[in-house]
Amino acid sequence: MIETLETERLRLRPFALMDVDAYYAGISSDADVMRYLPGGQPRQRADSQWVISYFMRHADLHGFGVWAVEEKASGALIGHAGLEYIPGAEEVEIAYTLVKAYWGRGYATEAAAASLSYGFGALNLPEIFGLAFPANSASQNVMRKIGMEAQGVTHEYYGLELACFHLSREHYFAAKKESAHDQ
Repeated sequence: MIETLETERLRLRPFALMDVDAYYAGISSDADVMRYLPGGQPRQRADSQWVISYFMRHADLHGFGVWAVEEKASGALIGHAGLEYIPGAEEVEIAYTLVKAYWGRGYATEAAAASLSYGFGALNLPEIFGLAFPANSASQNVMRKIGMEAQGVTHEYYGLELACFHLSREHYFAAKKESAHDQ
């Protein structure tokens, strides 16, 4: 079981099967949300159950994974965020997706920053990758805001053309030290 993280406005907690209906309603059934996820189109409720089960299995197997993201103020499930091994690869990627009604509030950046901090601090990961469809400028902006550096376009993962971002543990802590020094 992975631990729960809290940020100023969010709670990142382990997924449970009771999350399937809310996840389906807010993520999997929404064409605007799904256009930048694998498959590119809305999915069935059963697919939401598979995704949540996958997140839970990954966490059980590796001791870390993708959390359910709740807005603290309302308790609503508003998406997912966290870290996972890229399927078929050895690299760890940061992942985040939010319900459309919560876009534009800085929640993705807040959840992604907490995920990076956990990955480099608690897990001591040497590096974390970020992947996004080239047309998904919002996701790429989140990665830039949390300090990840663009690496160009890759075809190495998921059999897709993706914008690739990267951040090493060393650069993450150097930037944190520099930021604290500037204050």
